[in-house]
Amino acid sequence: MKVWVDADRCRGHGVCVGLCPEVFELTDDGYAEARTATVPAEFESSVTVAASACPEHAIDVSGAQRSEPSTQRLRRTTEPSASEAES
Repeated sequence: MKVWVDADRCRGHGVCVGLCPEVFELTDDGYAEARTATVPAEFESSVTVAASACPEHAIDVSGAQRSEPSTQRLRRTTEPSASEAES
């Protein structure tokens, strides 16, 4: 699995560092970065959780073994239907 933090999106919340400090760290400027691009196997699950929990959606992973997509990383791209708007 590979991981990287989008420096343009990261706002330094530190959620990823709290969830997986073995892979993520905060820079001197207070923004997250990956300590390594290649994630050790024992931390893959934690990195996947951190990516899903990132409030700015700034963490990208490749090679993740997911059984279903993370709903936290999906964004609505259309207006809600009339039935959705009523509920």
